[in-house]
Amino acid sequence: MEKLLPQNIEAECGVLGSIIIDPEAIVQVADFLLAEDFYRDAHRSIYEIILQLYERHEPADFITICDELERLNKLEDVGGASYITSLINQVPTSGNVEYYGRIVERTAVLRRLIHAAGQIAATAYEEGDADIALDKAEQLIFNISQRHSRSDFDLLRDILSEYMDKLDQLHERRGAIVGVPTGFTDLDRLTGGLQRSDLIILAARPAVGKCLTARTLIDDPTTGERVTIEECVQRRLSTIYGVSEHGQMRPAQVTDWIDSGIQPCYRVTTRTGRSVEVTGHHPFLTVNGWIPLHDLHAGQCIGVPTQVAAFGNDESWSLDMVRLLAYFITEGGLSRHSPAFTNTDPVIIEDFKRITATHFPVCAIRQERITYTVAQQKSLYTQRGIAILPRNPVTAWLSDLGLMGKLAKDKFFPACVWKWSRRYLAEFLRTLMSCDGSIYTMGGQPRIEFTVASPQLAADVHHAFIRFGLETKFYRTSHGAWRVEITNPDSVRKYQEQIGWIGEKTTRFVDHMYLVPLRVSNRGHAPQETWQIVRNAAYAEVLDHPALRLAASTDIHWDEIASIEYIGEHQVYDLTVPDGANFVAQDIFVHNTSLALSLAHNAAVKFQHSVAVFSLEMSKEQLVQRLLAMEAMIDQQRLRTGWIEDDEWERIVAAMGTLSAANIWIDDTAGISTTEMRSKARRLQAEHGVDLIIVDYLQLMQSTPNGTRRNENRVQEISEISRNLKGLARELDVPVLALAQLSRAVESRQSKVPQLSDLRESGCITGDTPVYLPDTGTYLPIEQLVGQRGLRVLALNTETWQLEPRPMSNAFATGHKPVYRLTTRLGRTIRATANHRFLTMRGWLRLDALVQGERLALPRKLPGPTHASMSDAELALLGHLIGDGCTLPHHVIQYTTHELELAETVADLAITVFGDAVVPRIQQERGWYQVYLAASQRLTHGVRNPIAEWLTKLGVFGLRSFEKRVPEQVFAQPVEGITRFLRHLWSTDGCINLSIGKKHYANIYYASSSAELARNVQSLLLRIGINATLSRHPQIKKGRDQHHVTVSGKEEIERFITQIGALSQKKRVHQAAMVDYLAQRLANTNRDVVPREAWRLFAVPAMQTAGLTSRQMQAALGNAYCGTSLYKQNLSRERTARLAQVVQCTRLSSLAQSDVYWDEIISIEPDGEAEVYDLTVDELHNFVAGDIVLHNSIEQDADIVMFIYRDDVYNPESERKNIADIIVAKHRNGPVGEVSLYFQASHTRFRDLEMTPPPEQ
Repeated sequence: MEKLLPQNIEAECGVLGSIIIDPEAIVQVADFLLAEDFYRDAHRSIYEIILQLYERHEPADFITICDELERLNKLEDVGGASYITSLINQVPTSGNVEYYGRIVERTAVLRRLIHAAGQIAATAYEEGDADIALDKAEQLIFNISQRHSRSDFDLLRDILSEYMDKLDQLHERRGAIVGVPTGFTDLDRLTGGLQRSDLIILAARPAVGKCLTARTLIDDPTTGERVTIEECVQRRLSTIYGVSEHGQMRPAQVTDWIDSGIQPCYRVTTRTGRSVEVTGHHPFLTVNGWIPLHDLHAGQCIGVPTQVAAFGNDESWSLDMVRLLAYFITEGGLSRHSPAFTNTDPVIIEDFKRITATHFPVCAIRQERITYTVAQQKSLYTQRGIAILPRNPVTAWLSDLGLMGKLAKDKFFPACVWKWSRRYLAEFLRTLMSCDGSIYTMGGQPRIEFTVASPQLAADVHHAFIRFGLETKFYRTSHGAWRVEITNPDSVRKYQEQIGWIGEKTTRFVDHMYLVPLRVSNRGHAPQETWQIVRNAAYAEVLDHPALRLAASTDIHWDEIASIEYIGEHQVYDLTVPDGANFVAQDIFVHNTSLALSLAHNAAVKFQHSVAVFSLEMSKEQLVQRLLAMEAMIDQQRLRTGWIEDDEWERIVAAMGTLSAANIWIDDTAGISTTEMRSKARRLQAEHGVDLIIVDYLQLMQSTPNGTRRNENRVQEISEISRNLKGLARELDVPVLALAQLSRAVESRQSKVPQLSDLRESGCITGDTPVYLPDTGTYLPIEQLVGQRGLRVLALNTETWQLEPRPMSNAFATGHKPVYRLTTRLGRTIRATANHRFLTMRGWLRLDALVQGERLALPRKLPGPTHASMSDAELALLGHLIGDGCTLPHHVIQYTTHELELAETVADLAITVFGDAVVPRIQQERGWYQVYLAASQRLTHGVRNPIAEWLTKLGVFGLRSFEKRVPEQVFAQPVEGITRFLRHLWSTDGCINLSIGKKHYANIYYASSSAELARNVQSLLLRIGINATLSRHPQIKKGRDQHHVTVSGKEEIERFITQIGALSQKKRVHQAAMVDYLAQRLANTNRDVVPREAWRLFAVPAMQTAGLTSRQMQAALGNAYCGTSLYKQNLSRERTARLAQVVQCTRLSSLAQSDVYWDEIISIEPDGEAEVYDLTVDELHNFVAGDIVLHNSIEQDADIVMFIYRDDVYNPESERKNIADIIVAKHRNGPVGEVSLYFQASHTRFRDLEMTPPPEQ
């Protein structure tokens, strides 16, 4: 038998009866009992009426309650007046009303718990992700327990009462901090401490410019692949190599990928020939820790890896083909039609011939002295009657690898080499060295050399040797060749054992284990600065000293800096690696990218508050090290290395005692999601209580567990994360302090002081930019959207590639800024700031990262209203008057045309629209037909021509030809109305003509001296799905420039003819000829294309998943095989659809059917400064403006936004050394301002500035 839900009807009747008997009894239950707590609907309705009466200060007695229920037509629903009477009769006294109310509340909580249990069970069945299911379950239970604090509405009386209590406390404390104190006097005075339920953003530029140039090479520990750091950022490479604090090489996880813009860079070259290009602040590993480049000089030693063992697992080739590739790379002639090989070693020549004959049997080897050319055997084909020989398969193979046609100075390792296993790479090097390498003695010592004309090939060999742990030197000889040499005896021995030779060179140093003298190399050892460590430590400590262990690590080679040279400004990137905060780039150790920690320290230690720290960048140990350095006042570098003086141990022990007593809770889960964070914070709150939550830092978080739905638009994801953090602050009623990185716009400005717009990566557009509103079909300048709510804009769903109407949540001005004018091939233009993002096939890119020729996403068709508000006759007449009408004040309204047919059409339309209120008159004047549209009644004061009145309402009366525009009402019409308007407008200044001559040419365009009218026509055509081109045509000494809207391309012209078409007989003749002409022509597939990047981004990964080779894919498409050159071509939509089927890729299928037209950028030019604006669109985070798809802004959810600015970082000669300005740029509930603090770098600690700065330790 099914159980009833918990309830107590008698208690409910008791509450209601008590209040009706004594209306003042409501005071005892109103603060905790809600209408929804009642089980019976009738009781709920009665209690709601009681609360409403109470709010209006009216007595809730029998008469008033019955009257209110009657007025709302609810009296009969609750059982009538008799039921109200029965409630009174059930209660003898109102004295127990609070007790009755608690019973009702308790049963309501039990019902909610049962309901939540059902929801949890349903979630467990439906939700596939256990983490999300757990979070939802926790949220349901937590909401029940926190019901009062999370109620949707609070009575004003209750809020005022609480505020009065708080005001009384503030008055008694007279200015004391009421929130969580930061420990900084001026900052607390400005903010009143960190307030409960507030989200506080603390932002600064990451790592003060610690970045590497885009072409810097990184090794993938998983596959062995070598990729640029730019590719790492684009692909979000998850693992790279780094070095531990003890000097051991190991793979490390990457948690963030940072685009840091264009910055001044330097090339650092070491004595062994390694080089890396970095910004001036980038730190390098020395025996004294990580030191920025600007503090280093030539002659100092930096740490580089002894070995980068990034071997792949690929052994898909045969070893024969591995050697053949090496033969052609070293001594191959690849610049002619057929590849050739030159060598004199008989063993190598025989191996070359055998491999070629085995793997390319259709080829023959033609010998000319010591050169062997691989050509096709013509006889094999002529015997079969084949006149045209197919492509040489060896040539095709080398072309696919990118080698065919390369001169000796341009050769390199193909990308596939780096993915090979250790065995394969050794075989490849063995072959290379046997051809262009040598081994000989000098001064009784053996040395191995590899000398070639190509710097890239030598650099590749140099890196390959480093993978095997060989100590090598890479340099340019005096003769201009490039050489890699091995002189270290131990490395010579390793080479002989691990790689070896082919042919004659195998006879040299056969007994290398015994013949190679055991000389110890003097390179790579710890530099002389190491002695300083020894001098400053007791001898017993030296034997087990961490700094010495690092210096003596066999995984680190201490390489001397040979040169540091400025190389100009370059695009730079950085990676965040929490474990050790460093990584290997270009075979050199580099470092990656704390006021918040000082704040946490002050709140917990000084004021005994409980603080939770979610550290996504640093480990728990690193945080403890920093906190210990702050509290003990000891240089953290010496803490890290263990170099501690005797008198400092006492301070360390005391600091550990202080910190141990502090309630600081640390979670160092890398890449934690908001779901996981919320769950952990709830448990901490329930078990121990928490007063402040710190997140370090915002951009390292993920919006979903395990990154399962990590948005390809990271800006959008960060916006979602910030909203979730604000929700967490309100849910737990504690301040949440989130650290964030500023955009690189700071670096590009003259003033480096941060501002609010630096937190909005999406940039801004000028106020006159028209934003499309799909519900009305109209455009509004973005400056007119400020302050408006409820409007919907058009946004692109990048999952389906379809346009969707979405609500605009906010529009706002962002200041006066420099802007640029971007123009596309179709003539669409927009003025935007350098950091505004546009959608490309590579994702959302800033304007300053775009280049000429890049293709942007534009809407291919705009949806609009489906109901007409203007008649067909009105639209037709308006088209004629805008085109060839004269509608100026103090002038007769008239229409001028060459064709009598059009004149009669206009006269008929005027009568249809205005009836007998107008009297059209057609008059021929010198080959022209004038249609005078006079009013039928006499025009006096207050009486106007009805056509003039109509045009005034439409906003187009009194416009001269170059001022004309399409009224907003036309845009609000459905497609049928727009086509009618355009058909009649085109009959005026439009052209539909098929030129006759050697080359027929279909001309369809509209011409006007009004730039605005031409833009309007282009936008109206877009409603029909026609992407027309807008162009400007100067009229030198002939009048105003003309603006043409041209329809081109077979599909677009056919759509124009079908839906718009010609009106007059003259144009219909040309239109018919054009139809016949187009029927014999094929469409140009290069107009409406999917950018070529789709091959690499979608097709190739799908091929790998499906197990398809490039040759198989091209055959399935019906193409002749052309290698990877196919990937350099854009795809037509038809080919994209076929390709999607072949490689089984839904993403390509969506692109083939998308609402996007990919248009090419033709120019980006500076265009002065202007007031700029932005808006926000939830979920999709983009909108259509200027008929281009634009990214929207991140709306700040923070209650307080603070910036850290240090002038001495940007200005080395600054007088404000070690001074940090804390700029409170936004304070939702208080003043903004600026506070200066002293920054003690060695202890990573901030202090009040008025205190005497302590000396640096």
